[in-house]
Amino acid sequence: EHGLGRGAHEAYREQKRDRVGICFKRLPQGTYTYDVFLQARFPGTYTLNPPKMELMYFPTKNGRGEMERLEIR
Repeated sequence: EHGLGRGAHEAYREQKRDRVGICFKRLPQGTYTYDVFLQARFPGTYTLNPPKMELMYFPTKNGRGEMERLEIR
């Protein structure tokens, strides 16, 4: 793994065509920003699903971000 886009608290990152999974051993309380690099394939306007974070063994405790619009030219 080349470390590109990795955050300070990341333990592991798995990137697939349609999603990225980021795992943390411990994440102190606060606000964090993580970069995910996308590959533009087709021009148009798209809706990005909101990012979701949940506890591994308690997936009922989770947080969500907002939906976003993305334009590829």
